Amino acid sequence: MPRICRSRYAGQWYPEDQSQLESLLRESFSRSERRTGPVQIRGEFAFIVPHAAPQYSGTVAAAAYRRVASLKPQSIVLLGFSHFTRHSGILIPEANAYRTPLGDIAIDCELRDACLREDLFAIGDLADHSVEIQLPFLQFVAPAASVLPLYVGPLSRNESTQAARSLSRLVEPRTVLVASTDFTHYGPEFGYTPFPLDEDTPQRLQSLDHRLIESIGALDPNNFFALLLQTGSNMCGFMAVNLLMEWMHTNAQTAQQRVLDYQTSGEITGDYGHSVSYAALAYSR
Repeated sequence: MPRICRSRYAGQWYPEDQSQLESLLRESFSRSERRTGPVQIRGEFAFIVPHAAPQYSGTVAAAAYRRVASLKPQSIVLLGFSHFTRHSGILIPEANAYRTPLGDIAIDCELRDACLREDLFAIGDLADHSVEIQLPFLQFVAPAASVLPLYVGPLSRNESTQAARSLSRLVEPRTVLVASTDFTHYGPEFGYTPFPLDEDTPQRLQSLDHRLIESIGALDPNNFFALLLQTGSNMCGFMAVNLLMEWMHTNAQTAQQRVLDYQTSGEITGDYGHSVSYAALAYSR
């Protein structure tokens, strides 16, 4: 019997009803097109997306997923992480599929088994919104694609390089890589207030986030981690992003980064005292 993992975020982070979820996704995609215009494909092969609830970061995420739809991938490697469980290496769920209100999405078991024959990869049944919030978007734009969720734990530079080389050998041409992260989490509840809350906060957040984005685009993990330390950044998915950077450097040597969309929850809610930053980034050769 295939083992199916029911996403725990249905009914909590997004609607449990199929028609309501589809309506929410369609609206996210419509808002994205109004904000950023029609899709122009430029050979993209990897993306960075946010992972808040769709009513917050869905419009920004849709800027990336609209392009994924045009690419018609066969498989999607989803680089996530656990916010709450600390682990070493890269863990892969043992399930054969995920189930959301939109139906089942198959896990790429062939690619998973190949990864498990490599060092640093192991079975581990984690569940986190960094991965599972992406599933309805993937089902919406690429219903025929399978997914391989990778929960990336703390890795040394050598381990990141090793894992990236493994993925480069194993990933097929019609596979897209997606790394999941939010950027700055600003406010006392996040324990991060590098500047005061005032009329300049929106611009300061944007400036801080775009420094991080530019660092990622340079594909230099050493400079990326140096900037994280310098700013004290609490960007949550930095290890997933780091593995994507290593993979792009190994696979393509260089990659052109484009900012597809950027927004903060402070802009959406009007509360910059409790604000999370979202970015959709695309990478092409």
